[in-house]
Amino acid sequence: MKNLKSAVVLMLAGIISLSTVTGCSTVTKMLKKGATLDYSQGAWKEENKLYENKSLKMQFEVPEGWTSMSSEQMDQMLESGKQFLSDEQEKQYDSLEKALNHEFVIQKGYESVQFAVENLDLTVKKADMDEKTYIEALKKQLLSAQGVTYSYEDTYKQKIGGKEFTVLPANVNNGAMYQIYALRNEGGYMIQIIATYNSGSEDAIKGILEKNFKELASK
Repeated sequence: MKNLKSAVVLMLAGIISLSTVTGCSTVTKMLKKGATLDYSQGAWKEENKLYENKSLKMQFEVPEGWTSMSSEQMDQMLESGKQFLSDEQEKQYDSLEKALNHEFVIQKGYESVQFAVENLDLTVKKADMDEKTYIEALKKQLLSAQGVTYSYEDTYKQKIGGKEFTVLPANVNNGAMYQIYALRNEGGYMIQIIATYNSGSEDAIKGILEKNFKELASK
């Protein structure tokens, strides 16, 4: 797969299509049923070099040489990724798209880091779903994707932006590219960080996760 951004979309659509496992119904608006976090989407500052989400108490500084996607570019990327979905997955994607907020995507060539937040009540009908259960369901959905093969390493815990995440490393198409999925359930919302990168970039990507995501101090 030459376009690594398409793989990010594949992973994102796989998360949303968990409804094919859990039997979620159609969603028309962003509700907070069952969730305890008072979530709201973050915003860019300093000419799109610093992203802050006050409800999550997290911030992200764009690393040198990377650029942030505009809303229009993100929409185009998401639309292009539908080619990897089955007909059933695409239906679920369209009906549940509003259950997931795309905070930002940054890119450098074909490599990218994506930050999103999913309302679990709207997708899996279970606000207290833990990260391990979520990951196992996600794996099954990704394995059904068209034209892509995934293999996975063991999960591990990592502090990102002052919070503990469960991390799943993945190998796509026998090393054609790699992904890291970092997940955390916070008050009924699954925080998702998805890094997609080439062979040889693992240390640089891990450095971005460790250093560029920071805890946002309360004011």
